[in-house]
Amino acid sequence: METEIELKFFIAPFVDNDPAPITLAIDELVADIAIEKAKSCKRLVNTYFETPDQLLRSYDFGLRVRAVDGYTEQTIKTAGTVIGGLHKRPEYNVEINSMRPDLSLFPADIWPEHAHVSHLQEQLKPLFTTNFRRTKWELEHENSHVELVMDFGEVEAGDESVAIREIEIELVDGDVRALFSLAKRLTDILPLRLSNDSKAARGYRLYANQLLKNKSGITPVKAFSDTTIEQCFINTIQHGLSYWQTHEEVYLANGKLSSLAEMLTGIELIKHAFSLFSKAIPKQSTQYFVDELDKICQAFAWLPQANALHQLAACKGAFKKRMTNYPELVSEFSQQKAAIVSTNDIEQLLHSKAYSQLIIDLVKWLYEKAWRCYNDTVEANLNSLLIEQVDTLQQQSWQSVKQDMPINQAFTAEHYFATEANLRHSLMTGLCVGQLYSEEHWQVFRAPWLDILQGINELHTYKLLANYLVKNQGDKKLLKWCNNKTDTLISVMERSRISALDSTPYWLE
Repeated sequence: METEIELKFFIAPFVDNDPAPITLAIDELVADIAIEKAKSCKRLVNTYFETPDQLLRSYDFGLRVRAVDGYTEQTIKTAGTVIGGLHKRPEYNVEINSMRPDLSLFPADIWPEHAHVSHLQEQLKPLFTTNFRRTKWELEHENSHVELVMDFGEVEAGDESVAIREIEIELVDGDVRALFSLAKRLTDILPLRLSNDSKAARGYRLYANQLLKNKSGITPVKAFSDTTIEQCFINTIQHGLSYWQTHEEVYLANGKLSSLAEMLTGIELIKHAFSLFSKAIPKQSTQYFVDELDKICQAFAWLPQANALHQLAACKGAFKKRMTNYPELVSEFSQQKAAIVSTNDIEQLLHSKAYSQLIIDLVKWLYEKAWRCYNDTVEANLNSLLIEQVDTLQQQSWQSVKQDMPINQAFTAEHYFATEANLRHSLMTGLCVGQLYSEEHWQVFRAPWLDILQGINELHTYKLLANYLVKNQGDKKLLKWCNNKTDTLISVMERSRISALDSTPYWLE
């Protein structure tokens, strides 16, 4: 068995499809650390196998047969971990004389207890192939042996295909930190993006004709009765980072603004973890990340306005029937949204040096648990059980919401706008620790508050429409409709807010 540890990068889509300039740039970058005569360039053809009901995938296994230069090898990769583009996964390689794998050649102890290997063997069929040219550099970097590979080609399933344009750096022997420093050198010279999306994952989607799409919502962070504060902190950062990068990938596939909004949700969860666990994780150790994540959020400060314009232009939800009667206005809002998006080069940002290196730094920081290097880190605080503090964390957050939203005060749209950030933070606390409670009670308590947040989003859209109509002396009937809808929505939100404030929190039941 080998344990594959690597960082994966996608090459920016705006870079030309000719690998020659990138090869030259890498040659120059690694000239002082390349092992002499160890560079190679080969055509690799990998065929991935599965059962009709995708049992291997259900085990989190990936099975392939690779043919290169007359040599054929079967590989199975078992369940591993992926953090922000750092992939760590056990794999088993066996030389074979056929393009069909033989599962009996793998160690028997890798299989789940309920797996029937002979049955799996009978069911195997090829699903998709990856066909690419790999340029490989063998490097000695920081007393470590590292392989750097660049792949250009295609994932193919039937008549469908998607491009492969990526760089991987794999640790052969030595210290994982050598990968991080080399990654930063690469992102100094090339527009790259760290990715959790493997060739196999793309192949499965292609075979099943599945499109990348937004998740239905962010789920709670993994937490158990024996989870420590430090482990919950780590789990939260990883959870937020995964959600962030997933929706980054989805946006680049579909271009939908809603995917960017979900991406920012992952970033906000990470920022919230720094605040929520600040008694255990020194602020001094997190300040750099807070500042840099704030810069990303500021770079997307235009997004709420663009989303509101999109709702109006797309005639969705509450605006569906009414806005179709105003085609010129719909066209105006559509043009405004397009202008906002076009002035913000999102692809450039997501492949920028600063953006990529922030994620590299964050993954390295997590891997090293670098917060432990600070003098004000208290071991007892890190190792204390989350379950012993969870009610206090929840109650503090809840009290903040109650103070912001007094039950005996009537709220206007402006009140809701002013309290939106604090409400989001409170719900983030619930995401961090909610798995320690009854799922049913947790969801019931959160539901009205999530509805209120959705209502606030609609209020922003009504406000944009009303301001536009007033400023441009627009249709008075439409303005009256907009104001009436705003009042009705606030009335519904008020009933939800008062009922929610009067309910018993799940951590007190």
